[in-house]
Amino acid sequence: MTKMHTAGPWKWFSNTLISQTKPNDIVLRVLPAFRLEPHDEALVAAAPDLLAALEDIARGDYSDPFCRLTPEQRARDAIAKVKGHIS
Repeated sequence: MTKMHTAGPWKWFSNTLISQTKPNDIVLRVLPAFRLEPHDEALVAAAPDLLAALEDIARGDYSDPFCRLTPEQRARDAIAKVKGHIS
């Protein structure tokens, strides 16, 4: 499957959301007149983590013995990131 979005994780710098794996890749730039609230910024920045967790859950593959986290734990971590509990 081809990735259809900029690789995550993403991080905000001022009004610009960038890829942490490819810092020159701008994901989103918000005009100053349209400033996002911090909780909205967290939700947008967590999108790659949320997508990856949902893909793992949808795949239902729990057989990988080298997987450090279960799909459920990845989902919980992504939700915690949205809520500002982890970065």
